[in-house]
Amino acid sequence: MSRQSVAVNPDYSKEQISAVVADNLVSVIIPVGPEEDRLDLLIKAISSVKSQTYRPIEIIVIQDGPGSSVESALNDSIQCSQIELIKASERLGPSGARNLGVGNAQGSIIAFLDSDDEWLPEKLAKQVQQLTSDEIGVVGCDAYSRNVITGDKRRKYVRPMCGKVFHELLTTSDGIQTSMLLIRRSCFDEVGGFREGMSFGEEKDLQLRVAKKHKFAWVDEPLGIQNYHPLLNNLSYNIKNAANGINQFYLIWKDTAARELGDKGIRLLRRWLYGYLANARIRQFEKTTSIFERVACYIEMLRTGEIFKMTLMTQIKFLSLLIFGSSLIRCWAVLKRVLFK
Repeated sequence: MSRQSVAVNPDYSKEQISAVVADNLVSVIIPVGPEEDRLDLLIKAISSVKSQTYRPIEIIVIQDGPGSSVESALNDSIQCSQIELIKASERLGPSGARNLGVGNAQGSIIAFLDSDDEWLPEKLAKQVQQLTSDEIGVVGCDAYSRNVITGDKRRKYVRPMCGKVFHELLTTSDGIQTSMLLIRRSCFDEVGGFREGMSFGEEKDLQLRVAKKHKFAWVDEPLGIQNYHPLLNNLSYNIKNAANGINQFYLIWKDTAARELGDKGIRLLRRWLYGYLANARIRQFEKTTSIFERVACYIEMLRTGEIFKMTLMTQIKFLSLLIFGSSLIRCWAVLKRVLFK
C-alpha cells in the first residue's frame, strides 16, 4: 500500500489538519479504479468537494489497484487543495477501498463520494447541522440524477430516512445512496465498516447495521448530483452477479427479518429484493429476441430458486414473456394506459 499527498498551494497542511478539533473535521473518501476511463468526472467530483462552504475538510482518494492514470490526473488538474492519494496494491472492490480510506482518515465525520458524482456547495454544511445529538449517526439527503450525454437533470425523490428507520430499511427498497451519506466515524467503526465481498447492497447493509443502534436524520432537498452514462451502465450491468448478490443479501438478513417482524418481515424483504431483480430480469427478457435465450434464462431462475421468491403476478409475467416475448407485454401496457387513463 502506498501513500502520497498531491498538492499545489494546499489549503491545509497535515499538521494543521491534526490540530483541528476532531468533531469539526469531515473526511471525504473517494474510491476510484486504477485506470479510470472517466477521469474528467473524478476531477469534477473533487472540485465539488473543494467548493463546499463547510470547513475543515480532508480529501482522501483511494486508487483501487495499481496504475498511474489517477496520479497523473491529480498532479495535472488539482490546483488548490491538498489531496491524499492512497494506492492499494491489489483490487479491493468498492467496500474494501472505502474501508481503507476510513482507516486512514482523521475526521470524526465521514462522507463518501463516488468518483463520477458531485456535490452542491452546501451539502456538507447542511448535513453536519443535522448532527444535533449523539443519537443521530447518519444523515442523508436527496439528489439530482444527470445524464452525462444529454446533460438532462432531474430530481430523484426518495423517502426521507428520519429517526428510527431499521424496519423501514429492512422491508423496503428505500435507503441512502453512498454519495449522499454522512456518518459519524464512531458509528462506522462500531459496526465494522462496509461488509467486503458483497456484490449488491453493501451501502444498504451498512445502513441497516447502523440503524439497529442509532437514529438517522435527513435534509429534504437535493444536495448532490449522480451522474450516469446510460450506454455504459447497460453494458456493465452483470445480471448474474446482481442475482448472486441479492441472494447473498437475503441470506444475511432473512433471519433478522423473521426475528423482528415474523413471516411479514420475510415477505416484505423478499418483495423489495426480488422485485429489484425481477425488474432487471424483465428488461433482459424484453431485449432478448431468441426463445432459446429466454428459456435458458428461465431455467437458471428455476435452478437458483429466485423465481419462487417473486410475487405470483411477477411469475405470471415471466411466463408470458417466456412464451410470447416482449410484444404481448408492450401491447398490454398500451391497453392499460388507454383503459385506465
